[in-house]
Amino acid sequence: MERNQAINSERAVPQPNQPPRRRVRKGKRPGLLLAICTAAYCLILLSVTAANVIGPERWWLGSANLYLPQWVWAIPVLVILPWYLLRAQRWTWIPLALGLWVSGPIMGWSFGLARFAPRPEGVRLRIMTYNVKWGTRSASAVIENIRNADPDIVLMQDSAGSVDNVLSRLKRPGWYVAQLTQYTVLSRFPISDVTGKWMLPGMRHACLRGIVKVGARKITLFDVHLMTPRYALGTLRNSGAEGAEEVQQNAKLRLQEAAGLAEHLQPIQGPIIVAGDFNAPVQSLVCRTVMDRGLKDAHSESGWGYGYSYGQSTRIRRPFVRIDHILLSPDIAIVSCREGGPRGSDHSPVIADLIVR
Repeated sequence: MERNQAINSERAVPQPNQPPRRRVRKGKRPGLLLAICTAAYCLILLSVTAANVIGPERWWLGSANLYLPQWVWAIPVLVILPWYLLRAQRWTWIPLALGLWVSGPIMGWSFGLARFAPRPEGVRLRIMTYNVKWGTRSASAVIENIRNADPDIVLMQDSAGSVDNVLSRLKRPGWYVAQLTQYTVLSRFPISDVTGKWMLPGMRHACLRGIVKVGARKITLFDVHLMTPRYALGTLRNSGAEGAEEVQQNAKLRLQEAAGLAEHLQPIQGPIIVAGDFNAPVQSLVCRTVMDRGLKDAHSESGWGYGYSYGQSTRIRRPFVRIDHILLSPDIAIVSCREGGPRGSDHSPVIADLIVR
């Protein structure tokens, strides 16, 4: 027994040639390299946020970023989160908070608090805006999306002639139809004074304006489609930084269109609805220029989630950016707003339930 105790004692004594094992302290602070990587990531997110607040179109990088899937800014979280879990568990809240930063304000999550507000008295109205791409993607899916939503008024873009052929089933008895260049409006209510208004005369970009009588109120409708960034972004993709000037010039023209549209809104008295394909997210200066005339965005006010309406025709194969909008004057209450199905077009429709007071 004494011999066994002696052996055990010898085993318990650390040998001079075998250094004691270092235990990993999972609660310790992040190392220098991890701290530098985290700080750099924070700086990037601050830059993106600042550009969105100040006005993305003021720089070509901000303009280009408007049309990226914003979840790309969360990719670094996939790297630093496991790093924190392995080296500094107590500080894991840092990458989690950065992930929330991206998934919330940067990606455009909307809480739509207006849908919880008391609903005023008035006439209920369901509006849909839809860039149908002439029904060439899938006319049957476009028709199905519209019929499933059962709107009172549909404002379509890229629809020239389509309701007379591939989308002719939408022209139901009792519905009013207004057409002008690429625009078509279908309405359960009478439409009058339909005319075109130049947004950018030199580029011959116009919008449709009409008056719809809903109950005792006359609503001024604008069906709009602003200039696409597609070709400028294609130049940037193919030519790199050499395409930056093209992106900036494209953004400038779209801003001029928005300013022209805002001028048409200025003298109008009574309820206003502006809906269509703005080719710009709500944080853009384009949308702000129009909303500065006293309009509010239906999804921002009463939508839930991201409300993405475009992206299904890209390599990503699903909507990732919200460029289709319904903007309203304050005398129209918003009950809810949602996006429709992605099939049928490059764009998902946007549907808003309203109360005209």
